[in-house]
Amino acid sequence: MSTRPYFHNVRIKSIQGCPQRPNFVRYTSNLTRSTSRSPPTAAFAFDIDGVLTQGSYVLPEARRILRYLDGENEWNKKFPFILMTNGGGKPEEERCRELSERLQSKIDLSMFVQSHTVLSSPVLPYLSRYRDRAVMALGGVGDTCRKIAEGYGYKNVVIPADLLAWNPDLWPFYKLRDEEKAYVRRDFDFSTTPIEAVFVFHDPRNWALDVQITLDILRYGSKGRPAFTRSNDMPHSHVHVDPLDAVELVFCNPDLIWRGAYPRPRLGQGAFREAFQGVYKVCLQCFS
Repeated sequence: MSTRPYFHNVRIKSIQGCPQRPNFVRYTSNLTRSTSRSPPTAAFAFDIDGVLTQGSYVLPEARRILRYLDGENEWNKKFPFILMTNGGGKPEEERCRELSERLQSKIDLSMFVQSHTVLSSPVLPYLSRYRDRAVMALGGVGDTCRKIAEGYGYKNVVIPADLLAWNPDLWPFYKLRDEEKAYVRRDFDFSTTPIEAVFVFHDPRNWALDVQITLDILRYGSKGRPAFTRSNDMPHSHVHVDPLDAVELVFCNPDLIWRGAYPRPRLGQGAFREAFQGVYKVCLQCFS
């Protein structure tokens, strides 16, 4: 029997050759120099962070190139483009509204993909597999990622704060604040319902709590057995689980670092993944 959980890395990669800042002029000038009477056939994919924006700052070339692609060119033709980011933590609709305002171009849902958009895909198996199952959403501010998951169609979503409200002894080094108590679920019995998947939507804000809760789910639970109990009669060693019954762990963005407004790289969701995997490995060695 395998004692290892499934570690899935779901990543929206930047397209190789996606225009960086110095290339905007080259791309537009190549289009402009075309001697053909008909416009060239082309489509574009842009990374957002570090290409169109730098933290809260929008690069001036970004607005110009998007206006060009949106029809302000010699052919009065619109060229299709899509914006992609390994970021997340907000609903796609909200991000599109923000980007439309910041970039001064209309960005709709068909033109935008962020890291956890894949969890809503009708092609990938996540939504069809876990729509009616209990899943845990990690990361983001408050219960925003729970709401995102519910917006995708997942019907039974919990977050670590729900577990801590259910049993504060799970992680005694953190007490829920009043604003957190206001949005926790009180209708979920973690001792009777197994959590079948853990989705890391965005960068966790409370690494210690999230590591502990996820560790418990993977070590002691399965798709058919709850990881938590109110009783003291529980195993202390890792519970061996058939791989087909193992809880699925999905990281939407394994990037170790990212570039924001601060001049040096900041730790991203991938750093949390490395921290969790390190703790998980040590626990397997010590308590198996």
